Amino acid sequence: MGPVTFRRMARPAAVALLLCDSASVDAAGKVTLAGLVDVVWAPRFPAVHAELTVFWKCRFPSAGEAWITIEAPSGRTVVTTRPIKAAAGGVAQEIHRLVDLELPTAGTYWVQLVDGTGPLAETPLEVRASG
Repeated sequence: MGPVTFRRMARPAAVALLLCDSASVDAAGKVTLAGLVDVVWAPRFPAVHAELTVFWKCRFPSAGEAWITIEAPSGRTVVTTRPIKAAAGGVAQEIHRLVDLELPTAGTYWVQLVDGTGPLAETPLEVRASG
């Protein structure tokens, strides 16, 4: 049996990107997510969604940073979070609680985990008219 080798990552590798109602981290670092979300309903537009939580986890090959953006169906960025810095290679994770999220129109919004070179992961959020 030969030596163990590890694949080198040129860029950070997304492990998770999830949308939910709320998230918490216990003293041991274990994350609990409640109410996974992929659709939001609004009675009229523009709409304000009271709270959306974004959880991400990412492996960094070396020091770096990543952040969340949310792109409206028009392509316009409606949210950019502060960057989370990884001081060295390893796993980083973050919970972003977005309060009073402005949603200009119905359609597919794209929640992206990005670094300085572009998207690392993305997930859709469907925003639909109710009633």
